[in-house]
Amino acid sequence: MIILFDVETTGAGEGAEIIEAAVAEVTMPAGETPYLIALGDVRVQRYKPTKPIDLGALAAHHILEAELTNEPPASTFALPAETKLMIGHNIDFDWKMAGSPPIHRVCTLALARSVWPTLDTYSQGALLYHLLPHHVAREKLVTAHNAETDVRNLFLVLSAICAVLQPKSWRELYRFGEEARIPKFITFGKHKPKPGEAPKPFTELPRSYREWLLKEPEMDPYVKVAVRRSFGMADVE
Repeated sequence: MIILFDVETTGAGEGAEIIEAAVAEVTMPAGETPYLIALGDVRVQRYKPTKPIDLGALAAHHILEAELTNEPPASTFALPAETKLMIGHNIDFDWKMAGSPPIHRVCTLALARSVWPTLDTYSQGALLYHLLPHHVAREKLVTAHNAETDVRNLFLVLSAICAVLQPKSWRELYRFGEEARIPKFITFGKHKPKPGEAPKPFTELPRSYREWLLKEPEMDPYVKVAVRRSFGMADVE
């Protein structure tokens, strides 16, 4: 089962809880052009949290605590047991909120940056304005940060990405997604670019700094792949 996934939460910090989750199965219909995909039913469920909703989160999704009093506890959230691949925009956040299950995932944010490298921003809303007539995009974004709306808009973004990349299978889309996550330039730390300066490729960083990046236990694993490639090493040890 391949799913599109989005959650709204009490916040983004430690201990944040899911208050709304949307799941939709997505398929590549047999016999169709490989990069055509179809959206199934979107299932939405709200949950009652055990902690207050942060103001920043409230301002984004506008879900009031009073609307959640009769919903099941946030602790009862569970993904469909048959889920094999999870797709979302900045999917690692939603994945972590779901408990970081051992499920492969595809990030449409990373793919969009790879497919359309010259855009000035890559939020899901901005991508809709890029892909659709602006008046149509605005209509679809009126209820953005509602999990169901976000999943339906995610489907539009994913469809556009697939039309460009033309994956022949979900496995191939996953491979495209994994490659898109690997950074080409350094954008953080003491070697991040100054305002108006072009970022440096990893091959131009001092060897000692790259060796340090590889040794850092909390370093993003995709950054480590980029560093290993800068040394001419295999992606994994």
